Amino acid sequence: MGEPVAVGLVGAGPWAERVHAPVFAAGPQTRLAAVWARRPDAAQRLAERYDAVACTEYDDLLDRCEAVVFAVAPEAQPALAERAAQAGKAVLLEKPVADNLDAARRLADAIGLGDDV
Repeated sequence: MGEPVAVGLVGAGPWAERVHAPVFAAGPQTRLAAVWARRPDAAQRLAERYDAVACTEYDDLLDRCEAVVFAVAPEAQPALAERAAQAGKAVLLEKPVADNLDAARRLADAIGLGDDV
């Protein structure tokens, strides 16, 4: 088996803390590389728990990972996920993927899904 996939986690709330961080940190095919959240103190606490880097800038997280998993509100997810997709990252999205159909379609286009929303 090759190197584990470096995963960046966006969000540091309860879902990120209880589900995403422990799952992706556990490996062996993934490692939690970085955490970014709108609350830097929460990102720092979560990153320290799993030996990951707490990023103060979203672009820093994108530079440190191959895939990005999201644990944020539906209104925040589309723009962040679109930037990740444009940076060539694989994305794992929460449902709903957006808070409106137009945002969902833009995100689908950025990811390369076309009209498969």
